Amino acid sequence: HRVYNSAFMNMLRDERNAEYRQLIRSTLEFDPQILKRFVNFMSNPDERTAVDQFGADDKYFGVATLMATMPGLPMFGHGQVEGLAEKYGMEFRRPRWEEEPNEGLVWRHEFQLFPLLRRRSIFAEVDNFLLYDFVTGDGSVDENVFAYSNEVDGERSLVVYHNRFGDTHGRLQISTAVAKRDSDGNRRFARISLGDGLQLPDEDSSFVIYRDEVSGFEYLRSCREVRADGLHLDLDAYRLHCFLDFRIVTDGEDRPYERLAGRLGGRGVPSIEDTLGQLVLSPVLEPLRHILAEPIVRGLAFPDNADEASAELRKVASTEVAVYLEAVARQAGSGAPRAEIERSILVDIEAALALPQLVASSETGEARFDGAAAHLLAEALENPQGWLILLSWILVRRLGELSERDDVRELSRSRLEEWHVGSALADLALSLGVTRDDARRAVAAIDLMIAGGGREFGVGQGEAALVEIFASPAGQRFLGVHRYGDALWFNREAFIELVRWMMVTAAVAAIADCKDEVRLRIDEIQRAVDWVVFAGEDTSYQMDEFLDSLGSVAGLRSIED
Repeated sequence: HRVYNSAFMNMLRDERNAEYRQLIRSTLEFDPQILKRFVNFMSNPDERTAVDQFGADDKYFGVATLMATMPGLPMFGHGQVEGLAEKYGMEFRRPRWEEEPNEGLVWRHEFQLFPLLRRRSIFAEVDNFLLYDFVTGDGSVDENVFAYSNEVDGERSLVVYHNRFGDTHGRLQISTAVAKRDSDGNRRFARISLGDGLQLPDEDSSFVIYRDEVSGFEYLRSCREVRADGLHLDLDAYRLHCFLDFRIVTDGEDRPYERLAGRLGGRGVPSIEDTLGQLVLSPVLEPLRHILAEPIVRGLAFPDNADEASAELRKVASTEVAVYLEAVARQAGSGAPRAEIERSILVDIEAALALPQLVASSETGEARFDGAAAHLLAEALENPQGWLILLSWILVRRLGELSERDDVRELSRSRLEEWHVGSALADLALSLGVTRDDARRAVAAIDLMIAGGGREFGVGQGEAALVEIFASPAGQRFLGVHRYGDALWFNREAFIELVRWMMVTAAVAAIADCKDEVRLRIDEIQRAVDWVVFAGEDTSYQMDEFLDSLGSVAGLRSIED
């Protein structure tokens, strides 16, 4: 029969953590199977609501995660997910309070708790359940830390939660005593190491990769080090980790995992495999990082710092572009000459630095944009992320040029992903303070800038490039193409963003390649921008009608030519 475990609610709410850990320890020493009979809850109809007892922030979700990942039956109260605060009782036929669901709380349940509940089978059994002591630097056990592992059908888990307002530091190495039955049915007690609890091999070449469900970060540890020294953790107030998806990897002769583990020093990253790829390809990526350094791209976005940042960019590029191209050639196994490509990159960088002049007011008749085009260009240049995207495109579109192949653009795009360049650029964007989604979108923009042929925008080829982008899966994802009713539609903001970057690439080409005809090219780009922006608005961003309008203008241009 089930045991309604009110101690779970009362002790964890009041942070009587030592008492609840003792309850678990005693149960494990007597008969671990009893844990499966517990009904763990944070509220019931006779008690105050969960949000009233535990709040709606980190403590609530820490305790709720214990409820979701411990053996036993997790029981949610009425209105708990929605954050309703009125006490529910059978004597009331209807609510007395006017309450609305807490959408933020509901979202966090969907994001953090529901994925764990869907994988409930890996937490529900007790045959391999172990509770660990969190031992601090002075050798004492911090009773405020709940740490336990489990394993079912090869799927391992490790949950760590600090149920106290404050900081603590220590390590997990040995479990508390647990009762085991031998072949004769006799009970014996065992204390099991974390390495054995997680079933880690005792081999120097073995490393374990695991993911924290809370942060989404992955971690890399040496199996032998975990077995010998345990797992060291720094935990602040109500800190929660839910480590899942453990997998064992074997190091190669050049010890890439060992080098990566040493570089990370226990730090989590979005993807171990991406980070490993960046480590292996660091000869290519490090020069990029130097050229695209945060102080440079930030400085370029602010007029007061632009001159100093421009000078620093020129200085760094004068040496690092050659280093970058040499590394690309070595990685590609190419012996193609690099001097002309290096010169072209440096010319494009100078052209990019001249772009602000195209939106500055001019009384000398110099080439400049106005209207929508000027606004789009200003938006691209007034924030660091815009400069990162622009300079990245100048450098990355050359990834495929050091080859014998004709499809240079497609080769550059494939190397953007295969050589982990996109991941490195996303990390640079994150360092500027943008969101992870915006960082991914920046890389997607660079990819389309390479593919789109924006350098010909406004001279008869830009329309064809737009059609190709609209036809490609990557372009449709970027533009948010979707079906509504009988038609396909695209997102206005995404479309304007695409036009902006096609215009910017064309403007760089105008300055770099058409020194005697810059004004003419700028006028052509201006007309192209005005036309496609008008066409988008005129067709209400309906895809087929917009593409038909592009075909019409392309036909008119061919007649004029």
